Amino acid sequence: MKVSDPIIKKLLLFPLFLLLASCMQTESLSENNKPAESPINQQEAFTSTEVEQDYGKAFENAAELQLFLYEDSSTVSFEGEGNEYASYTIKTDWLSDHYVRYEQDNGGVVLAKYYRIDSDGIYLVDQVADEAMVKTVTELENLPVLSTELMAPITIGTTFDGWTITATEASYTTPYDAFNKVIVLEKQTDTILERQYYVAGVGAVAYEFEMTDENGEVSMITSKLALITY
Repeated sequence: MKVSDPIIKKLLLFPLFLLLASCMQTESLSENNKPAESPINQQEAFTSTEVEQDYGKAFENAAELQLFLYEDSSTVSFEGEGNEYASYTIKTDWLSDHYVRYEQDNGGVVLAKYYRIDSDGIYLVDQVADEAMVKTVTELENLPVLSTELMAPITIGTTFDGWTITATEASYTTPYDAFNKVIVLEKQTDTILERQYYVAGVGAVAYEFEMTDENGEVSMITSKLALITY
């Protein structure tokens, strides 16, 4: 299988993020998931979603954007429909306060993704198929940003890299759980509509890829959170 295949490439680039504190399974972050050095103002970013009330200690002990990343040493599994590569697992390794590595396996390619967490955003800085050796923090610090995965403030109307935050208190059901106060991102390009769904304290919980052909027929690829293990 070639990573250049357009559909598979799109699946490999799913910006599904990581989880530092599950609202169902954890009350505080692990020792490896310390707050970033310069967190943005918590109340300013999350007033509308009342995250502090919902997630308690997990919110108090983390910089906000860390709450949209998977927990260190966790494995998340997604159930997919519409494409054989829409189901996959992600193993998470926090390399430092500011760098996280995903190992995403969809049964065809194992893709390593590296994210940088700053006070204003989460950024993809590298991705490597079938990586032989894990990159060091020093190596990652010298890499340019490839794309913006999420940007503060987490409020309706925030835009970045073609994405727009369209909701902050939506409801969404996955095989793992039914969520409230879901943050929804949308990106429209020609005949393709993409949506991402995030929950503070959990991370990315779903991804939708909707495509309309020249006859007006709509096809959908979905990936939804099904399991979290530690």
